[in-house]
Amino acid sequence: MNFRFVAAAALLAATALAQQPSDPADTKAAAPGLRYESVFTGYRSFKQEKPAPWKQVNEEVKGAGGHAAHGAPKAEAPAQAPSNPEPRPAKPAEHKH
Repeated sequence: MNFRFVAAAALLAATALAQQPSDPADTKAAAPGLRYESVFTGYRSFKQEKPAPWKQVNEEVKGAGGHAAHGAPKAEAPAQAPSNPEPRPAKPAEHKH
C-alpha cells in the first residue's frame, strides 16, 4: 500500500512539472478565475454587555487607590545637585577598533 501512495505522489509531481508556465506578456493566455471572499466571512457580532452599576464600580476603584493610582501619595522630589558655576566641557567619546 505504501508503494501505491509513493507512486501516486511521484506521478502527480511529474505531471505538475510537465506543465509549461504561461507567458505573462501573452494577453490570450488562460488565467485562473478570480475568487471573491468577503472580509466579513466568519465575523461574529459584538455582544453588548450590560454595564455594571456605577456606584459599585466607583467603590472598586476607590479601594484600589484611585484612578490608576492618581490618588497615591506623592513621591519625594529628588535632591538637587549643587550648581557648578563653571561647567566643564564634555569628555569626547573614545574611539576603539
